[in-house]
Amino acid sequence: MNRSDKTNKIIKICMFLAVATCSFDIFANVTFLGFNFRFCQFILFPVIFLMILRIVKSRKAELYLGMRYLLVWLAFQILFIGMSPDFGNAVAYTLWLIFNILTVYLIVYYSDSVFTLEEFKRFYMDSFYDIHVLLLIQIIFYFFVISFYLNKKLKHYMCRINGFTFEPSYYATYMLIGFVMYAYLLEKNNENIMKRRTMKIKFFIITAAMVLSSSRMGWLLMLLWLAIRCINRVYYEIRGGLSVQRILHLCLAMGMGVLGFLLIWVWLFKDGPLSFMLNGLGLYGQPAHSVSSRLSGLCKDMQVFWEHPWLGVSLGGVAPAIAQYNGVTYDSSHNGGSMILPGELLVANGIIGMVPFLLYIGSLLLESRWWRQDFEKYPLCDVYRAVEWAFIFELSILCLNQNILRMYVWIHIGILCALHKKWKGRAEA
Repeated sequence: MNRSDKTNKIIKICMFLAVATCSFDIFANVTFLGFNFRFCQFILFPVIFLMILRIVKSRKAELYLGMRYLLVWLAFQILFIGMSPDFGNAVAYTLWLIFNILTVYLIVYYSDSVFTLEEFKRFYMDSFYDIHVLLLIQIIFYFFVISFYLNKKLKHYMCRINGFTFEPSYYATYMLIGFVMYAYLLEKNNENIMKRRTMKIKFFIITAAMVLSSSRMGWLLMLLWLAIRCINRVYYEIRGGLSVQRILHLCLAMGMGVLGFLLIWVWLFKDGPLSFMLNGLGLYGQPAHSVSSRLSGLCKDMQVFWEHPWLGVSLGGVAPAIAQYNGVTYDSSHNGGSMILPGELLVANGIIGMVPFLLYIGSLLLESRWWRQDFEKYPLCDVYRAVEWAFIFELSILCLNQNILRMYVWIHIGILCALHKKWKGRAEA
């Protein structure tokens, strides 16, 4: 094995390790030069450095899917640093954004050179299944009154698992990507990544992990996925020509399903074993602090936004700006930042900064449409759609939370861009 092969092998190992640990928020963090890095970030630094050296040496850099809009958005973020009440925090977040952009570029750059896109995609899907080992360890340890990185403890026999993320909602936000991809490929009977039987087992494990996290946001998005796919199935069956009797049977089945769901909901949540899940929602006489805090956070976001609607304060300026609005000194440990992503993005970007950001998101989801007819010929097109759907649902659940800079979101974007590059090239060939 020559030196180049050894280097490529190290790059591959580092990137696969980064994918496997991209959800880790509270475990294996590394402090370096006074800054706190997640393990996946720390391990990618030398890989990014090697990529930059190769690009400089070759004097050739290609722009991938939507990257023009992304770079314009980055330029606005850099310009908005001066608008932030806390200059240091704004610089740190901008560097974080630059790192995430380089991670996207890294995945596309090394696809089908250091590793094949197929094996990288399979490892990526497997990583959602493999993370369930943490779930089992946390539950087993909890039965022995051992808290293994658990953040939400309930009764002596119940806990809310969170993997190595901050809390169950973060864990569900990460696992939702895997849930949607597996669900879509199973629906399409696609076996390009793995055999259907294997996929069924892994999908069951991932679904169990989502359920056991007891994240209301995760459950809501899973139900939304099932509703959308059922409606889609009924639509295509009707368009294909169904008898009146068949349509009535479908409507009856859906009605019974909704009724059954409502009965189970009342039994489990009103006075049943999962009644704690309604805390903060204002239902059945419960307090509404969870809903009210998000609405209050959105109102604060809008107030800060209207103070300077055209120009933002950068991603790192959102929390300091809200702290300033509240009349308190900004503290990174209790930053009082935005509660939901749309509000965060409005404050960070302003109207001007939102334009390239929305164009970038639109390009990720819509640019493939111009070569869709040729794209349909390839057996892996379902994989591309699975990644697209997972990205849409990830953005949806983030709208109920905050922070667009989560590492696993940008790794997913990198895979989407790598798939686009590969199949666009085939369509043009």
